[in-house]
Amino acid sequence: ALEKAVELGLLVNKEKGKTYDRFRGRIMFPIFSETGTMLAFGGRTIFDDAAKYLNSPDSPVYKKGSHLYGFHLSKNFMKDEKAGLLVEGYLDMISLYQAGFRQVAASLGTALTEKQIHLLKRFCNAIHIFYDRDAAGEAATVRNIEKMFEQNVNPRIVVIEGAKDPDEYVRTHGAQPLREALLKTEDGFNFLLNKAGREFDLSNPDQKRKGLDMVMAATSKMSDPVIREDYIQRMAAFFKTSAELLKLGIQPGQQVENPGQPLQISLMEEKILEAILRAPEVIPEIKEFFSAELLAG
Repeated sequence: ALEKAVELGLLVNKEKGKTYDRFRGRIMFPIFSETGTMLAFGGRTIFDDAAKYLNSPDSPVYKKGSHLYGFHLSKNFMKDEKAGLLVEGYLDMISLYQAGFRQVAASLGTALTEKQIHLLKRFCNAIHIFYDRDAAGEAATVRNIEKMFEQNVNPRIVVIEGAKDPDEYVRTHGAQPLREALLKTEDGFNFLLNKAGREFDLSNPDQKRKGLDMVMAATSKMSDPVIREDYIQRMAAFFKTSAELLKLGIQPGQQVENPGQPLQISLMEEKILEAILRAPEVIPEIKEFFSAELLAG
């Protein structure tokens, strides 16, 4: 029994053959599969522990990236609402569910996986992301927009200024303001554009380039060519640049290389290259004597 508990992550082996409870001094949150089978636990410390949350490790019955917290309760409500509300933490999910937002589930960790997105897509026509409004929560939102773009999903983002996190917000302000906010969400692509506009001075070419790079990194993940074309046009209008340059992946300020321009080399260099091509096995021995430009040619 002890060996099984260790294997499932409930106990941890210590030196001298002793074991201890992984979740001692913590409030426990059972984690269920989408069909309602209990798989693992999350634990929130009730002391001043550096690790605020502690989760069961992956085990033979639990793979963190394959599940969403509370999904077994909310999946049918997602189907009825035709939308899902994705939050970060256990308490976020519990508080919103109790407040009447039954279509809510929490990501187990902040980086969504393909399997988690697939779960949501099965039950939702739209996915709303409501993460913490601090720097870490916003960074996680951007990462998850990118992950959803990989699956050709453009999520809706709940943006409420002054909201520390969903749990605190709904307990302080009640359900009605959140219901109103859910009617005013912005799509993930607009969220990225507005984030670039807030964080970078777009009148400065260097700053504009950084903001454009951030949005381009996410847009490049979208595989649907029709959606990607729409995003490129919107991006070009927002950043006041050429859509044709964006399609080529060329940012403002980059030099366009002419692929048809021949390499300018001397007659002697040409003869040396011809000799090398006849005996390529000598290249590793003489490589250091040639310029990068010549070798690239």
